[in-house]
Amino acid sequence: LVTALASELHLNVCTLSLASPIVTDEKIHTLLAAVPQRSLLLIEDVDAFFRQRDAAHSQVRLSFSGFLNALDGVATQEGNVLFMTTNHADRLDEALIRAGRIDERVELGLCDEEQLRRLYLKFDPDEAAALAFAAEFALLSSLCARGVVLKVKTPDGVGVKLRNNYDPVDGEPLAWR
Repeated sequence: LVTALASELHLNVCTLSLASPIVTDEKIHTLLAAVPQRSLLLIEDVDAFFRQRDAAHSQVRLSFSGFLNALDGVATQEGNVLFMTTNHADRLDEALIRAGRIDERVELGLCDEEQLRRLYLKFDPDEAAALAFAAEFALLSSLCARGVVLKVKTPDGVGVKLRNNYDPVDGEPLAWR
C-alpha cells in the first residue's frame, strides 16, 4: 500500500526503524531532517516500541517524548507524508494518535472474495482459476480470523504459520493442506 501510494503521488519512500541503536532522542531529529521533500516516511510496527510510554525493550534508545517531539517536527515538513503501521491499535498511547499527529486511520482487514479474485487476475487472466483461488482463500482467511487455521502450504511448497498449530476442536496438530 505504501509503495503504491508513493508511486501514484510521485513520492520517495523512506523507512525509519525505531529499534536501531543509533535512533536516540538527539539523533532522530537529524534523521528526520534528512528525509527529502516529497517523501513518504514509513515507521512500521510502532506498537512494538513503547509500553505505557516506556521503551518496550532494551535496544530501543529513543524516549516516547523524544519520538513525539520528532513527529511534530516531521509533520511540519511540507510535502511529506508519515505512515505508521501497527498490529495493535489498542496499544497505542492516545498522545501518539491524537488529531494533528495522525490525520487518518485506516484498518486493513481481511480481503473478501471479490478482492481476492481481482488480485489474482492482476497476475493471471484465467477467470475460473481466479474464482477458485478467491473461494479457497476467502474461506482460509475467515477460518484464520477465528483462529482455526494455523498452517498452510503455499504453491511453492513453503509452509506458512498463520496462527498456532492446533485444531481448536480436538487439540490435535493440524496437517499440511
